[in-house]
Amino acid sequence: MKTNKENGITLVALIITIIILLILAGITINLLIGENGLIKIATEAAKKYELEAIKERIELVVLGSYNNEGKLELDILKNNISENIPEATIVGEDFPIIVNVFDYSFEIDKDGKVEFIESNKPEITHQPEVTEVKVVENSDGTGNSIESDSVEEGRQLYISFKASIKEGTIKSVTCDKGTPTLLNGIYVTPITQNGIYKFTIVGNVGGKDYSIIHSVNVDKYEKRSGLKVGDYISYEPDSAQPYTKLSLDNTGAQNNSTSLTQENLNWQILRIYDDGSMDLIGSPTSAYLYLGVHKGYNNGVYLMNDICKSLYSKTSKGIIARSIRKEDFEEWLTDSGREVRDKYTSEPGIIYGGSKFYATNSYYPDIYQYEKGAGINSTTPQTEGIGPSESYSGYENGLTTNTYERADSVGLTVTQTGYELPAIDVATFGEGVKPLTASTVYWIASRYTWCGPVHSTFGYFIGGTAIKLNWLTTTANSHPQTLGYNLRPVVSIGANAEITTCLGANSVTNKHIITQY
Repeated sequence: MKTNKENGITLVALIITIIILLILAGITINLLIGENGLIKIATEAAKKYELEAIKERIELVVLGSYNNEGKLELDILKNNISENIPEATIVGEDFPIIVNVFDYSFEIDKDGKVEFIESNKPEITHQPEVTEVKVVENSDGTGNSIESDSVEEGRQLYISFKASIKEGTIKSVTCDKGTPTLLNGIYVTPITQNGIYKFTIVGNVGGKDYSIIHSVNVDKYEKRSGLKVGDYISYEPDSAQPYTKLSLDNTGAQNNSTSLTQENLNWQILRIYDDGSMDLIGSPTSAYLYLGVHKGYNNGVYLMNDICKSLYSKTSKGIIARSIRKEDFEEWLTDSGREVRDKYTSEPGIIYGGSKFYATNSYYPDIYQYEKGAGINSTTPQTEGIGPSESYSGYENGLTTNTYERADSVGLTVTQTGYELPAIDVATFGEGVKPLTASTVYWIASRYTWCGPVHSTFGYFIGGTAIKLNWLTTTANSHPQTLGYNLRPVVSIGANAEITTCLGANSVTNKHIITQY
């Protein structure tokens, strides 16, 4: 008997297979887009990360907005928010204020506490909105936004935007640097230079006013055109009380004045960065700082920076002064200058960055044990530690009365960080020679070590017409020395600072003027 055998699947099996596939697809779709799906989880995680990142930015700005008495200053806070978070808008004339960044709103109270505000917070229900912000060439505010950042400073451009408020009308729009004009529904403000432009927008809903501060960061002009390294500039620090912290216990020297007072220094441009921010350097002070032996080596970096910070900062604008350091020179080194530095050798032939072991003559200043390159009771230098221009955070208030230690059981390894450059000239430092050179010798807030044949020396770099090394003590714990030199403070000016170039040749009597920090 012959039978027919059928190959393939039956209709029932096919239906069952389809049903199973549909069930699996439903499970997969639910995992992806369901109430607790992966897409929702990922989206919420991204929003949470963005929210925390914005909150951290605001908290950092808050930390930099306290005055010398430790009080949070509202005006400084608003200014710092506008400069450091230009996409933010600020609501409120007194604490607590509301800061809006993108779709997030945060409340800052008088104690500096930053809290995220839910979207239904009644204070921001009727907040004015700013849209279609552009920098254009047309005086009526129309046209495409300028993309170039090399427009010649002084050329007329315009900020344009639209402003509205839900269920109400815009009452007024003002600017801290100009007068906005309403043209065909567009607010237009003429500009001629980079900077932060702060607009106060007031809207009215049901007879009640609501206002925000909206900042526009203009960066279309060529950065710092008309300014160059070495130019004199009209920086004026806040008035300061005399510095009275110097003593034999922290300097190792008896020669210091009981107080150092703020001097009227001439300031030059030390460096102009790509974003338009700048470092300025003051002329050498007439007053000396004396440092001696181990205590001078231990505390010198902290004292130089602390003196400059106390006397030459502009804390009202968030500008903190420091001393010049060797890195300020090294940033300017030409290829030939770098070659001279890297080939520098001490008497026994130890190159810059090389090390020497001392089985005897193993005394060292207390701070040296925390420095990178030191080898205490070791023939191998440590790879971690503070650098030559850093103070040690473990000392109380940055200072110590400790003097020296001795590596007894094995000996001491010293890494040579010192070098000398015979001249501060164009060949070595390029255009940096203008602000770096001075007829007066001055301290550089950077320690050094120098490996001699019998013992090593510990001291500080000094500048003037050359880079020299001046030792304070040795690993032989002999030949103690006390030295006194001038100081040179350095300050950093933000990219948004506004500077008017002088008419005619720039000089010490014809300076560029800082019109807004």
